[in-house]
Amino acid sequence: MSLDEDGMQLSFEAFAPVLPGLIGKFGELLNDFHFNASEALGPEFNWTKQELFDTYSTYPDLPAKYAVQAAKVLLTGDALSREESIAGLALADPTAVVRSLGNLILSKPLAVDVLVMGNIDDSTARGTVGQILQSIRAPPWAAPVPEEPRSLPDVQRIALPAQPVEVRTRNPRHGDPNDVALVKLLVGLANVENRAAFGAI
Repeated sequence: MSLDEDGMQLSFEAFAPVLPGLIGKFGELLNDFHFNASEALGPEFNWTKQELFDTYSTYPDLPAKYAVQAAKVLLTGDALSREESIAGLALADPTAVVRSLGNLILSKPLAVDVLVMGNIDDSTARGTVGQILQSIRAPPWAAPVPEEPRSLPDVQRIALPAQPVEVRTRNPRHGDPNDVALVKLLVGLANVENRAAFGAI
């Protein structure tokens, strides 16, 4: 199971006779988790939060890695800097984290995309998908969000400066004498010709 702002992705892998029990247990645990938002998280929340703070606040790798990360933040709109991640993490509390599934995903009208593979007949496959859908319940505190037109995701957009841009920042590793020079050449939309040309360099 994985979650992001676009939805929820589920994957069940088991022999067909085992799937109903597996899906039932999944639904039971998932619903128990977000229906008991004030009780679901204990000390592990603070441990995980501190671990993430440490990850974003320390720089154990070579500075080149952080230069690449900073360039991605500057060029794309979906990447967060370490400072932004720390600021968001500071606002996190157990109830908000547990309720994020209901507020961000289950409160919206959802469309279902399904792929069933394996030695399983059509009737069983449809019944299994139906069981998955019925096993996920929206908690009563998840305020419904008006339905929006569904569209295919766009190609990731990146900045295209009108002229050469130079960005300088300090090495985040205090006391590290190394320097990093990262040069990016933006050539516009990719096509077969320029992919082949630049791939040969």
